[in-house]
Amino acid sequence: PAEDIYAGTIRSSCFWEHEAIANYMGEQHFSHPDSVTRNVLKTASHGDDEGAQKVQITAHGFRGINRTDHISVRGDDGYTHQVPVHWIEYIPVDRTSDILVCDQTSTPLTASETTAPRWHSHFAQHGLTPENAVARRSIFAAMLR
Repeated sequence: PAEDIYAGTIRSSCFWEHEAIANYMGEQHFSHPDSVTRNVLKTASHGDDEGAQKVQITAHGFRGINRTDHISVRGDDGYTHQVPVHWIEYIPVDRTSDILVCDQTSTPLTASETTAPRWHSHFAQHGLTPENAVARRSIFAAMLR
């Protein structure tokens, strides 16, 4: 089986899985308060502690500033008129948050199954409760405050 073939080589989930679980949690948990656009979530793993990883999530979005420019336009009456043109200037904003990600290497569990003691102990070390966790495939994650 794959567990025997890859035993010892694949120790933890990759950044694709981290981005997937962050998006599954919802970008609203990570976005900058001034962001007016959808956010792109990027991750970076910081350390591995026997199946638990602290993952840094950076949400990239844009804040908007309403602007008005006045453009000179020659009208049908032969005169030049100042016509207001309304537009939005988008300025990049980002916010960084941390989550704790635990891999459950046995069979994938659903969100309602919260009986895996290994990931419970990792969460307890960081003051997190299983009720705050989300589960996707065989990965459990929760926001670190």
